[in-house]
Amino acid sequence: MIKTFRKGGRRLLAGRSSAVGPLSSAREGGVAVTFAIVCVGLLLGVAVTIDMSRLFAYQVRLNDAADAAALAAVNPGTIGVTLDDAGQEAKSESIGEAMFNAQVPPDVTISALSVDVVRSGSTSTSTVTYSASFISTFGALLQPLMEFSGSASSSHTAVHIDIHVLVDVSQSMGLGADAAIQSKMTIDPKVGYCAFACHGAGGASDTVTAAHAAGYKLRIDVVKATLDKMIADAQAAAAASRATIRIGLYTFDTKFKTMMAASSDFAALKTAAANLDIAVYGAGTSIQYGLSQLNSVIGATGNGSTANAPLTYVMLMTDGVANPIDNRSTGEWTYASTAYPANSGKLCWPGQTPPPDAGPWYAPNGAPAETPCVPDPWTTKHVGNGQMELQPIDPSWCSPIKTKGATLMTLYTEYALVPAASTKTTDWTTNDWRLPLMQSKIIPAIPDKMVACASKSSDAYVGADAAGIDAALKKMFTKALSAATRATR
Repeated sequence: MIKTFRKGGRRLLAGRSSAVGPLSSAREGGVAVTFAIVCVGLLLGVAVTIDMSRLFAYQVRLNDAADAAALAAVNPGTIGVTLDDAGQEAKSESIGEAMFNAQVPPDVTISALSVDVVRSGSTSTSTVTYSASFISTFGALLQPLMEFSGSASSSHTAVHIDIHVLVDVSQSMGLGADAAIQSKMTIDPKVGYCAFACHGAGGASDTVTAAHAAGYKLRIDVVKATLDKMIADAQAAAAASRATIRIGLYTFDTKFKTMMAASSDFAALKTAAANLDIAVYGAGTSIQYGLSQLNSVIGATGNGSTANAPLTYVMLMTDGVANPIDNRSTGEWTYASTAYPANSGKLCWPGQTPPPDAGPWYAPNGAPAETPCVPDPWTTKHVGNGQMELQPIDPSWCSPIKTKGATLMTLYTEYALVPAASTKTTDWTTNDWRLPLMQSKIIPAIPDKMVACASKSSDAYVGADAAGIDAALKKMFTKALSAATRATR
């Protein structure tokens, strides 16, 4: 029972209070409605935040997928087809679609996907477009599906590259591959004590065949072996990049020979490289003639965008010593008037003549009669080629090729003369006039001249032994083949 009593004219309740009036009820109902509205708003805000975050994340992910698909559709390494393959576009589009679909999140639906590949000449272009959606976090309250779209494109140009390899096959390239081998050869009778200007087949002394029979590795052997590997690398690069890579192989001594004109027949190129050999006995070295003949072979150069304007590289491999010869056959031989300083015209060792068909040397006795003098007294009775002269490579001989726009790379197969073991004054391996001339004047000048011959100093390489020659050739080919791929987003 609730008792009431009055105080100050008001009736007060004693015990429990039950003050519930119309105004209080209205206020409590308003709070509930407001709270409900706020909660719904908060939920909607959270839902929108979640969905917008998902939308942003999915769009970034699928845009990346579109980029990858566009690149894959024109990337030769991914496609595994060449520009001439039938149905290349359809194959490329299938590759692009598979690349894209593999990256779609499981809760995203792709409503439209298009991978379009178009080939124009040596360039393939891909365009990827897509439309996608996902179910919103609170589909009943918001739009049930969140929709978005994107696109990407990529292009690949099959670069045209021509590599012209010019190899010195003069007799000095028949020296041992390194100083240790040369030292052994100078005291080995099986190879004729070969210390300088070793000879190929066709002469009285076939030291190349003898050296191989004795197990010696020569400079030319190293060049051949590395060329074989580099041709294989070029073939792989062509397949991986769809680049058109042609290699031409040429040799020179005093003659110029095309072993194989620029070609993409890599099997035939390997055969041509295997057939490289030292020139026959008696031949000199005309670097100038070899370069001038190669210059006439090289066609137009360019940026590699077409077969008629290829990126062109020339690789000159030589020991850098020229001994061109004045001969009646002027189309094959050249003469270097600057090989020696002015001389008196007299023989250094008068009264001595070279032995018949023994080569451009003889064993002098004592000091020369006059200096400067003619050190190698060829005579009209000798079955030879006139006055032979020695000089280092002249960089001016390289200028026409560089002017044409080709990148000229040089490999100096470094001269490493080994003193002959014999001390007999009648032994030409000790007394050959060329040895001290080479050591004091020719060899010191070669490195700088080889660098000047190259297009840039970074295009000049040196190989002092088998490992050095092999490494240098690999760097040269790597540089040329690095231009094989041009893919852009």
